[in-house]
Parts: sequence; structure tokens; C-alpha cells
Amino acid sequence: MNPDLLSANASGSYQVSCFDAADGSLTVSANGGTGAYSYSNDNGTTQQPGNSFNNVPAGNYTVVVTDANGCTATATGTITINPLPNTSPIFHD
Repeated sequence: MNPDLLSANASGSYQVSCFDAADGSLTVSANGGTGAYSYSNDNGTTQQPGNSFNNVPAGNYTVVVTDANGCTATATGTITINPLPNTSPIFHD
């Protein structure tokens, strides 16, 4: 019996606290495939066993999930910059 097709999904988008901050996080879920998964958010050159990427700056990310047989699936996610509060000057007469 063949394993289910490997698939991956980004669980959501997260915001960094301010411009140039690297405190965002992105989590990816994987299903199917065979055995343990490894995850990479930089085209496969650095792989990690966990599915959460922490302390990353704002940007668009493609995470590659690889199973024990070398099969891959990708998921995309975006980390945005937390918008500044909407402040308007208050004028008093």
C-alpha cells in the first residue's frame, strides 16, 4: 500500500512588531508521505525537524517539507509588519 500524498499548508500569517524587526513566526503543517518530516524555508539548504520558524523578518516565505523518502511538498506564508495605529491629529478650538 502506498502512503498518502505528502502535502503541506502554512497555518497562517503572523506580524512582526515593527519595521526591520525579526520577531515573526510561521508554522507549517504536513500530512501524508512517509516517516518524519524536515522543514526548510530557504530552498532546502537548511533543514530543521520542527515545523515552526521563529524570529524571522516580514516577507513572503516558501517552506519545503521533505519526508523520509525524499518526497517534497511546499507551503507558502506571509509575515507582515504590524500596522501603525491610526492616529489623526486632534485639533481643539
